[in-house]
Amino acid sequence: MRKLKKVATILALLCLCITGTAKTYFVAPTGGSDTNPGTKDRPWATWQKAFNSAIAGDTVYFRGGVWYPASKTVQGYPVTIIAPGSGFGHNGTYNDPIVFMAYPDDYESGNVPVLDCWYASQATTGNVGLNIDNAKYLKFKGLTIRNVRMLNDHDNCVGIGMTDCTGYMSFENMVTHNIGGAGQWYRGFDTLFLKNCDSFNCCDSLDASSPGGDGDGFVISARGTASDTYKIAYVHGCRAWHVSDDGFDIGSTKQLRIDNCWAWGNGNFRYSDGYDGDGYGFKLSFSVILEDGKRWLNNCLSSYNEVGFGDVNLHIDDYYGPRMYYYNNTSYSDYLPYMSGPGAFDCQTGPAHVVYRNNIAFNYSFSQPGNFNTCSGVVPPYITADHNTWRLGSYNLAVTNTEYNVTRDDFISVDTAQLRWPRKRDGSLPDITFMKLKSGSDLIDTGTDISLPFTGSNPDLGYSEFSSGSPDPIAPVFLSSVIRNESPSLLELSYTLDLANIVPGTSAFSVRVNSNARTVNSVTVSGTKVTLTLASPVVYGDVVTVAYTKPSANPLQTSAGGQAASFTARSVTNNCTPPDNKKPVVSIASPTKSESFTAPALITIDADAYDPDGSIVKVEFYNGTNKLGEKNSDPYSFIWKDVPAGTYSFKAVATDNLNARTESETVQIIVQKSSETANQLPVVTLISPIHGKKYYKNDEIVIVAEAFDNDGTISNIEIKNGETTIAFLTEAPYEHIWENIDTGRYVITAIATDNRGAKSTSLPLDFMVEENPRMGLIRVYPNPNDGHFTADQLKISDGLTRLEIFNILGQGIHSVEVNPSESIKEIDISNLPSGTYFIKHSCENLVLASGKFVKR
Repeated sequence: MRKLKKVATILALLCLCITGTAKTYFVAPTGGSDTNPGTKDRPWATWQKAFNSAIAGDTVYFRGGVWYPASKTVQGYPVTIIAPGSGFGHNGTYNDPIVFMAYPDDYESGNVPVLDCWYASQATTGNVGLNIDNAKYLKFKGLTIRNVRMLNDHDNCVGIGMTDCTGYMSFENMVTHNIGGAGQWYRGFDTLFLKNCDSFNCCDSLDASSPGGDGDGFVISARGTASDTYKIAYVHGCRAWHVSDDGFDIGSTKQLRIDNCWAWGNGNFRYSDGYDGDGYGFKLSFSVILEDGKRWLNNCLSSYNEVGFGDVNLHIDDYYGPRMYYYNNTSYSDYLPYMSGPGAFDCQTGPAHVVYRNNIAFNYSFSQPGNFNTCSGVVPPYITADHNTWRLGSYNLAVTNTEYNVTRDDFISVDTAQLRWPRKRDGSLPDITFMKLKSGSDLIDTGTDISLPFTGSNPDLGYSEFSSGSPDPIAPVFLSSVIRNESPSLLELSYTLDLANIVPGTSAFSVRVNSNARTVNSVTVSGTKVTLTLASPVVYGDVVTVAYTKPSANPLQTSAGGQAASFTARSVTNNCTPPDNKKPVVSIASPTKSESFTAPALITIDADAYDPDGSIVKVEFYNGTNKLGEKNSDPYSFIWKDVPAGTYSFKAVATDNLNARTESETVQIIVQKSSETANQLPVVTLISPIHGKKYYKNDEIVIVAEAFDNDGTISNIEIKNGETTIAFLTEAPYEHIWENIDTGRYVITAIATDNRGAKSTSLPLDFMVEENPRMGLIRVYPNPNDGHFTADQLKISDGLTRLEIFNILGQGIHSVEVNPSESIKEIDISNLPSGTYFIKHSCENLVLASGKFVKR
């Protein structure tokens, strides 16, 4: 058995080493900022930041979730753009490509990065989700682009648009859907790799000239001429469905290999006859190279398309005709399975050559399995066809090949729903039985060797080789999970296949709500659904995940024995709706109705606010319709200064966490004109200490002042000893305790300031401070000193005592403990400024001795 050189050796071009200078970055849909360094903990916020920043060798991981950009990066078509020549992004190199890919842990758990272009799409232009222009050596993997909307009748839309790129460009597991035009558009390249990509639900419905005519799944065209050196595209494992034009629209390419791709339900099979799409599964244009063996389409599936496999000379070139090898493909329920060339192409042109081998056509609607209408009335000389379920007829139509008897019994399944099954965790196509040959079919081992791998004596017909023996049962694949609003305690999992009534234990499932484990009380299985009953209901806003570990007993399985695989935490759709939001409650506590003030008034507006089922976000204060200010936290208070005379209507507006708003009742107040008399001075009196009294050194002296203002309020009182401020008091009672006072005569005053800035000073109050005859004297030597000195004659005590030093304001600036046996203590305060200081030796609240010294 001969085998074709492994495609893997070609794809090995992608397995490139990254230099030691390569960096790894992260971008996330929530919690990120483009001013962040792009680390996992501090990711970037936007795709464009990632595209602009990464350089050769770098990898950017896109965390799972949805981005909703509200505007475009530049004026025109692109929502995001990579165009190194225009200052957007950078090029990679052959050995150091730039990689943009889904973060593997998120991707494998089903949390895919999605760029949703709904809000960024504009009506004034066309729209492109990701535009790549004149770039090279870039790799993309695992990203989804959706909702690129067509909003006018003349501008095209594209999900991914790549033009005129060089080097190699790689796209793997890229998904585009709900696009107002082509899903993925690749025009102009040297080497293009498309692997395991999907494109669906694409339609340019508003196009004025040909609605639906540009809604392709994939558009691939290398451009260039026959003299170009490479120009090759590798397309593997891709799917296109429910597009208005063609699943795969292949323009002029020098070299091409498409294998293991599926296309179904395109053109009028999905859209109405009012749309102008061609509806090909696979449509190929002319070749710009006049050699065989350069363009292959192998092992592909087409179903429910207008044309399954067709090559056309769209550019009406008499010299370049179609050149293509169609090997081992299957057409099921297409209107026309195989077609070659419209009438303008001269079928006698020498460069044209199309080969069909080992292909199946079944259940088609057209009268014949093939139509080669370029050669009306003659057998097309440029076509070679053998070992197909059809053969060339006497004219341009193919006829049934009587060597094969194709019936429904040749196939295990004809259920096209399998084509939509989710991909495997590695991104490859799902395992299906659709149109796979059944044991005993006369299509097994009856093909011809065309250098593709096969089993048995000869290749089979169709897209998939038959495997002898009993085929492994198809495993059901997990699709999604949901909690419905009407049943918040039930978590429903959906699978691709009906499940047997074999119920795993509750321990096989792990459910977390807001990262906390939620007990599963019971499990039921019915059809494709698995329902978990939770110990308590989920509520609106809860973040829920579910995981399944396949148990050794009673695993989830089909009646045929196909067992569902384990999966780690997958996000659950929480459809619980929020409860009816209760409005916040708000009222103005002060001022009260009809309260009057004198201009210029100082008015404090106090509001009481609470929310019965949430929280208060803000309280706004208004005078009529004019907003005065707002507060975002309790106490909700606003001070309005220098209010002129007039009548004012105050109200407070509270907003809760769900944006519900409530207005308070209006409070009307009056600000009267001030009298013409001068501002009266405040009155202030010192009540304590007692005038003329003697106090002992280190006594605590209580200073008390009383003050009032006949035509206003007291703003503050300043207590002074001579020119030195002892205390600054702003609230009544105006009291201050003065501590650690040395001996001497003191004269203190109180200065009161009212709300309009007027000041008055109390009568002076003087008193004496003398040595306490019961208190010892600390000897300080040398005195004066430079901050290094000895404190002597310390009192001996039974326990620890403390030596403290104070400045002339009585502020403590140094403190040390003294052991019971110590009578002297070395002190170092050389770092303090020069001046007079006081020293005190005390035991708890009892002063044992004191002293005074000067530091120079």
